[in-house]
Amino acid sequence: MTCPVCGTVPVPAARFCHNCGAALPAAATLPASERRVVTVLFGDLSDFTSWSEELDPERVGAVTDRVMSALAGAVKTFGGHVDKLTGDGIMAVFGAPVAHEDDAERAVRAALSMQRAVRRVLDDERGGGAPLGLRVGLNTGPVLAGVQAGLEYTVIGDTVNTAARLADAAAVGAIYAGARTVAATGSVAGWRTLRPLRLKGKREPVETYELLGLHDARGTRAGLGEEGPFVGRETELGRVAGRLAEVVDRDEPRVLVFTAEAGIGKSRFASEVARFANGYE
Repeated sequence: MTCPVCGTVPVPAARFCHNCGAALPAAATLPASERRVVTVLFGDLSDFTSWSEELDPERVGAVTDRVMSALAGAVKTFGGHVDKLTGDGIMAVFGAPVAHEDDAERAVRAALSMQRAVRRVLDDERGGGAPLGLRVGLNTGPVLAGVQAGLEYTVIGDTVNTAARLADAAAVGAIYAGARTVAATGSVAGWRTLRPLRLKGKREPVETYELLGLHDARGTRAGLGEEGPFVGRETELGRVAGRLAEVVDRDEPRVLVFTAEAGIGKSRFASEVARFANGYE
């Protein structure tokens, strides 16, 4: 659950948002820890210490504020959750606490937006130490999501650790991702296969890909390319078919409401219903 005004995840049991001060709904309590499938994004400013060591502290602070604001803004623009900000990086989650059907695609678009934003800031702030740039790692998979130690909402698990390691391994200005992120975004993004990487804490080499860019056309809902057969909703489609027949026979409108959790396939179901209805004259 998030603040209805600014989207910030509230402090447990809080009545007002600590970010904007808006009143929170009575039910605005975070769920207990639960398993979720999410896409985790890590962004890391490379050589930040070397870059800043010759600069005035006030200037370093000003540049850091601009960069961190740009990174967090990109996450929020694409519906993600800023899990934490460090002195030279960011961790973000797409799929918790709020899930969308295209969270992996949102993470990819946010990562690209981050790279552009960092380049703009650094173009204005040249000078001092080694060249500075952003490295991004993306990974999709299961996590345990919830309030940890009664403090902040976060996600934990191997998916998180792997995303962090991919960011560490990425070249400056590059976006690296694991296989599940690539599989979920193949229709909207181009990827280059890299040699499997040996990452710290992983027994086996990890399949790794580098983002080349986005395709021209906007992706499908989940970024899965061509749609596969629609299965497992025969009962629901049968009910809709019955109501649709009544509409045609009686020339009377009907309203059907289909509710379900985010990511369950409501958009695909609506698309299939529309496709089915097009068969009626």
